[in-house]
Amino acid sequence: METTIKDKHLGLLHKNTEIKENDIICAKISGEMVIKRIIATSGDKIKITNGTIYKNDVSITRSNLVYPDMSTRILNNDEFFIIGDNYEVSEYYIIKKDQIVGELLF
Repeated sequence: METTIKDKHLGLLHKNTEIKENDIICAKISGEMVIKRIIATSGDKIKITNGTIYKNDVSITRSNLVYPDMSTRILNNDEFFIIGDNYEVSEYYIIKKDQIVGELLF
């Protein structure tokens, strides 16, 4: 998230909000807290081919990224596809709604 959030940036976490596409959220993944952007929500189709991430068959990243291929996945009602704004180095995740701690407000 370095392109959006700078080191020592102070934000406010809102826990009781409706989470939607493009929100920046804090999520708990394997015991760690991460800050990522919601790229896709329930019903969206996600696929990764040759390093390019596709959302609903439209490329959302440049093809020179190094992501492993992922077959097409349609997100369930309580799932979100998240990634940091700095695609070149950010990890991506498919998470469940209950992993979201809250939306980051500035």
